[in-house]
Amino acid sequence: MKRLFAALLCLIMVLGMFGCTKTGNDDVQTAVTAPAEDVAMQYITVDEAAGLLDDDAYIFFDVRKAADHETAHIPGAEGHDMDAAKEGDFAAGVATMEKAIQNLDKNIIIVCYSGKRYAQATTNVLYALGYDMSKVFTLEGGFTAWSETKGDLVETSEAIVAPAEDVAMQYMTPAEALEVLENEAYVFFDVRKAADYETAHIPGALGYDMDAAKEGDFDAGVATMQVATRDLDKNIILVCYSGKRYAQATTNVLSALGYDMSKVYTLEGGFTAWSETYPTVVEPVQAPAEDVAMQYMTPAEALEVLENEAYVFFDVRKAADHATSHIPGALGYDMDAAKEGDFQAGVATMKEAIEGLDKNIVLVCYSGKRYAQATTNVLSALGYDMSKVYTLEGGFTAWSETYPDNVTAE
Repeated sequence: MKRLFAALLCLIMVLGMFGCTKTGNDDVQTAVTAPAEDVAMQYITVDEAAGLLDDDAYIFFDVRKAADHETAHIPGAEGHDMDAAKEGDFAAGVATMEKAIQNLDKNIIIVCYSGKRYAQATTNVLYALGYDMSKVFTLEGGFTAWSETKGDLVETSEAIVAPAEDVAMQYMTPAEALEVLENEAYVFFDVRKAADYETAHIPGALGYDMDAAKEGDFDAGVATMQVATRDLDKNIILVCYSGKRYAQATTNVLSALGYDMSKVYTLEGGFTAWSETYPTVVEPVQAPAEDVAMQYMTPAEALEVLENEAYVFFDVRKAADHATSHIPGALGYDMDAAKEGDFQAGVATMKEAIEGLDKNIVLVCYSGKRYAQATTNVLSALGYDMSKVYTLEGGFTAWSETYPDNVTAE
């Protein structure tokens, strides 16, 4: 009898490592094993999925945590919490999905947070359960992408209601915000329209478009901020246009979601005040409205400072031309893309070039014109001391004609 009991105990322990599903005979169970590697997912865009909301051939499975599904979800989406499966408990995932797909023969659209780990865990389970994988899709970008673009197509919990009146906001000046810009206890939420955020924003600020909420769609705001504040316990600095309507709508939503409002601040004057006060502390760096004036240095003057450690030569011609021949000691920074109009490419190049630098820069291009002008504009936008920036008059052409013996190649 003891041996029989021990054998049964071992069997139970082994089965605990697998999911179980019934076969046609209710008295027989077959182990469901996890696939050896992740099963490939096929994606569906937010727009495509939105067009299928009322299609009876499709069903939405919201596999996020149950609490998040209850807070806000896609209309009609069924909540099937797959957090345990995402954490590696395959058997728990099998138990959840086995019940979800019982007698089901529809196309499934899996909705998780961002279309990655929860969706992958669910896909693996459905595959192991033998579901027709040609009918299984993952929402690209997950609920995050949906809430950002389809805020009007979100259902929220009845418990989350808009406050009867605007919640009081507490302000933070641009100077105070600058002091905590790199403080990990703070996070900046840029709640302006997505297009405006992409055009320019405070470095490190996260973009959460609250335009719909500002226009009165409270549920859309709840969907956006629910994603933004999930597992968050930091001080939030709201950045809108002028520190008024967008910030107020966001403050109202955060209060309704139960966020600790002692940790929520609004940037006084909004992004307008910030960009006026700290024009160089903006991403992406903004190009000047017109070309910045250049100050020139003749080849003779440049020769005199060639070995002066207070000066550094930036060869901003194409990399191939710098490699062929250049002024001895000149550093090569290809600014061709910037010259062609890609200002941000120039910013990326020069930001690296001037990091920790406090020297006089002599720009060397072909003739002292377009490449040098593009570089001058970028350096000005980056806040470099322009009294220390010179352009070699006549460029490398004039230098090589005047000092042919003072040319080197890599």
